[in-house]
Amino acid sequence: MIIRKATLEDFAEIDSFDVFGGDRRTEIEREEILVVIIDEKIAGYITHNRSFYGRAFVQFVNTKPEFLKRGVAKSLFDYVEKIYSESGDELIFSSTEDYNNIMLGFFERNGWQKSGVIHNIQKAAEIIFVKRLNNFDKELQYEPKLYK
Repeated sequence: MIIRKATLEDFAEIDSFDVFGGDRRTEIEREEILVVIIDEKIAGYITHNRSFYGRAFVQFVNTKPEFLKRGVAKSLFDYVEKIYSESGDELIFSSTEDYNNIMLGFFERNGWQKSGVIHNIQKAAEIIFVKRLNNFDKELQYEPKLYK
């Protein structure tokens, strides 16, 4: 299993199993996609950036059906978590729909915590998850600053 940045030459293969809307070319050009290579085939991909209030965020993860149950998504998440941990980030965020039991279970098994819910973005509620990275040394605290 090899993990590397996606290139434009990978686009057609990614697009052949991509279940999400949109075109991954722009994300490839911005170097926001990593791919897993198994047996010289792209087995899955993950998109990541700092689009969530300037915080590290995993937007999409997708495994080609023939490679399910082989640790592809876990390997991709571990790789991205390492990138952001090594760059000094304390937290990483991701999200999934409230009906996506596979991802809900994945987050629970891998140390992610529910951070909140956003309603009305789409028909399903979007559940936001957070994971504290190795260099996080304190509990999250919320101190509201009320308008006077």
